[in-house]
Amino acid sequence: MSYFYLQMDQNSRVLQIAPTINHQCEGMHRILSRYNWTDFAIVTTKITSNDDFISCMRSMVTRTSVTQGYTTTAQFTVLATVKLELREFVDNKATIQDGLRTILHSVSRVIILHAKSEEALDIMDVAKEMGLTGQNYMWLLTSASMGEHIGRSTKFPLGLLGILYNNSQEVIEAAIETSVKLWALGLEALAKQDLFLDQTRMYPENTCATSRLTFWRDGDRLYRAIKGITLENPPVSFTDNGIIENVALKIYNSRPLSNSHSLARWGSNKWIEVGDIVPKKNGDKSEMTLEMNEVVWPGGAVSPPKGRPEKRFFRIVTLKEEPYIMYVPPDAETGKCTGYSVPCKLNQKKPDDPEQYMNATIDEKDGMVNYCCTGLCVDLLKVFSEKLMFDYELYEVRDGLWGIKNEKGDWNGLVKEMQEKKADMVITSIKITHQRSTAMDFSTPFLETGITILVALRKGAISATAFLEPYDFPSWCLILVFSVHASGSSIFIFEWLSPSGLDRGRRSLREHKFSLFRSFWLIWAMLFGASVSTDNPRGMSSRFLANVWALFALVFLASYTANLAAFMITIDEYYDLSGIQDWRLANPTAVTPHFKFATLPGGSTEDNIRMKYPRMHRYMQKYNKTSVDAGIRALLAGVILYVNPRIQ
Repeated sequence: MSYFYLQMDQNSRVLQIAPTINHQCEGMHRILSRYNWTDFAIVTTKITSNDDFISCMRSMVTRTSVTQGYTTTAQFTVLATVKLELREFVDNKATIQDGLRTILHSVSRVIILHAKSEEALDIMDVAKEMGLTGQNYMWLLTSASMGEHIGRSTKFPLGLLGILYNNSQEVIEAAIETSVKLWALGLEALAKQDLFLDQTRMYPENTCATSRLTFWRDGDRLYRAIKGITLENPPVSFTDNGIIENVALKIYNSRPLSNSHSLARWGSNKWIEVGDIVPKKNGDKSEMTLEMNEVVWPGGAVSPPKGRPEKRFFRIVTLKEEPYIMYVPPDAETGKCTGYSVPCKLNQKKPDDPEQYMNATIDEKDGMVNYCCTGLCVDLLKVFSEKLMFDYELYEVRDGLWGIKNEKGDWNGLVKEMQEKKADMVITSIKITHQRSTAMDFSTPFLETGITILVALRKGAISATAFLEPYDFPSWCLILVFSVHASGSSIFIFEWLSPSGLDRGRRSLREHKFSLFRSFWLIWAMLFGASVSTDNPRGMSSRFLANVWALFALVFLASYTANLAAFMITIDEYYDLSGIQDWRLANPTAVTPHFKFATLPGGSTEDNIRMKYPRMHRYMQKYNKTSVDAGIRALLAGVILYVNPRIQ
């Protein structure tokens, strides 16, 4: 009967004194603890108890976790669980390879196998071909995987450990004696508790001839009495559901038939007993204790595997964002990355893309470009790799997106790579958002930025009327129309009335050449400082007014010249936007020509605009660019205005 069925069935009246799958899990726990193998993987087939075995191993991980305050730390970790769908009378090699490839690409070095013995042999054959049975790997087999070949030649590879129930004749006879003893002690306990034992039915009312099943009430009392019995020798006690707490198990090791390990060959090994897991008294309780002898380890090693790789390996996904991640070509002669760059794999560019990769080669396996990456994040990655001792493969995300949710709630970009477990981590300038933090974990941010709107600077052209810009239109009218003509007319009038001048026309023009037009000529000549021949007035009033005009002309000319130098300089032109809520962004069709702007698709900036400004998002979608460089090129060409998210 299933162990977990007994655990969940509160009305069960079964007393289980035979070992269950849970006891094998406890045995695995003892072995893992002894050799400090904290990380392991589970491989099972469609064997009847596969779900029970996986559940009890996960229950062991939860039960042994250490809780301190609000933090729970697991002492053991199930790195991978592989269920192989094997079929009878067919070649299952491809299926096994697909399943074990998960183990091969992970950091699992300890594998627990639970399958039928025939299936286990097929699995180990494929594992050997894939290099999963060497000195760095440890396989632990359940009794079902070992089969009935104990003491005989076996094709299992060297150095495996297996747990087997002790089903010898002596153990079976001892179990029968224990059962009878428990029955007798249960009756004795029931007799001591019950004052009306003569009224107790000690046999069920159901017989082979009974057509209707009835409930044996007094049987429940007998069940509880037997379940409460505890024996010292052998140590016997039951759980609340009637399952024996501790049983004796044997540990077997696949060893070579020859005494010399160097002569060991595939198919010439034998299961040899190397240890026991026996119940022992520890204070008031008894617990399963592991006792081990000398073990032959995989590959003939003299010490047990560490249970973890010498260097862990990570697949790291990235995306270009200068200066954090930059793509640089490898050396033209050696084809290797130089300087501070590291090898990385990039997606192939389109034939018409101006950013074709130089000195690059194509990986035949995945079709990606072998290139080099550098930048701040790469420098951090190199430091982490040296201090934490791990190797890595750096590659560019396939769809070239940062990662946002679509209308269906599915992720794309970098987040999708993490969710589908294609990558172990992301190294780039990805922005932490609420939605992303629910999909994956982030490190502590080392830089915080916001949204930057990039606009192009354009050289301003000098207008044909730039010489008039030092003064506005009313000032020019006042100076050129009123002041010039009023001053010229006043000088002439004063000169006409002055006795020293024209004396009201009495003085001949031959004696004193001065007229209204000569007065205007004098005014214009003084205004622009022209070195021309002029006729000066003779009257005191007209001369004084002419000197006042000359002073005004000097000040005006100096002021105009100074201002003209500033207005004749070309000024860089750009769109002075107030922010993301600027009216030109909110209503791009309100200006002529229409205001065009764009951003990178699949980033946090586009996601924020989509949620907060849906109308703006719909308009800008047709202008979005695939990369920062493409956006800047379009910006300089005057095609768009670029909303640049510095941290995506």
